[in-house]
Amino acid sequence: MTTFEASITAEAAHTIIDGAMAYGREHQMKPLVVLVLDTAGAPVAYLRSDGSPSGRFDIARGKANGALAVGVNSRRLGEMA
Repeated sequence: MTTFEASITAEAAHTIIDGAMAYGREHQMKPLVVLVLDTAGAPVAYLRSDGSPSGRFDIARGKANGALAVGVNSRRLGEMA
């Protein structure tokens, strides 16, 4: 049996999500969707705020995969577009 060593733990992914959601609330942002991927591009954790439109998972995954492929965060990816 083979084992897989995760590049990020579920606990760390949830910490990232909690921080992003708190930031969104503090800054009165529109409902957020946060998706954390591992280095292979597989989802580790995901949370969609109440009131966030459906289909946001696909958008979040596309942004995250694009950032992962280029090697920059998604904000920088947007600046580069």
